[in-house]
Amino acid sequence: MGLSNDQIPGEIQKRPILLKGGILHTVSTDVLDGYDILFSKGKIVRIEKNIMASPETDVYDVFGKHIIPGYIAPITRIGLVEVGLVRQSVDYAEKGSINPNVKANVSYNPDSELIPVTRSNGVLIANSVPAGGRISGQSSVMMLDGWTWENATLKHPSGLHINWPSMSINYGKNNKKSEKQQREDIQESIRELDNMIRNVRAYFQRIKQKNRIADERQKADLRLESMIPFVIEQKTIF
Repeated sequence: MGLSNDQIPGEIQKRPILLKGGILHTVSTDVLDGYDILFSKGKIVRIEKNIMASPETDVYDVFGKHIIPGYIAPITRIGLVEVGLVRQSVDYAEKGSINPNVKANVSYNPDSELIPVTRSNGVLIANSVPAGGRISGQSSVMMLDGWTWENATLKHPSGLHINWPSMSINYGKNNKKSEKQQREDIQESIRELDNMIRNVRAYFQRIKQKNRIADERQKADLRLESMIPFVIEQKTIF
């Protein structure tokens, strides 16, 4: 038996909507009491008092009611995990240490039971982030009313996530590794990242050379290819 949620994307706004007399909670300024807010084509176009409505505008009296913008969850695994103890429902972590080609939006499950609960608490957009390994993968900004991962994707990628090795040394008596071994492990982890970046730069130079004969051409490498926008084009890295 298959089960799914009734997450249906909102319809495209056809008529302007005017909310009159509400208590507006803004993002960048103070609370605005008794203000009107006008929407058109899905966007806020005016915020002020006593806005005159045109004949084609739908007007709603919201006097004394609080108008709050939708919240954005900046770092979350919603849509990537259902039950943490059930491995089959965990899609935020892949095997291996270097996974820059992992894309959160492709793994996103729009039928997750956690999404309607999250939306009911005012969260409408989430930045779903992969985890695990040294390079976890690419995060995606998702709209929580999406029916499929394609129409739920607002922005991809929002960034590449790298887990920098811990620089602290454990001096505890029960620690099995010596201070020297711990420092060597830290340096080895840093070298792993340095080598990956050098390989990406070298790979980028090789694939640009179009005059090579077929046997000498660079074979495609998904991991190196996926890091080009971040290493060469300097897109966001977390």
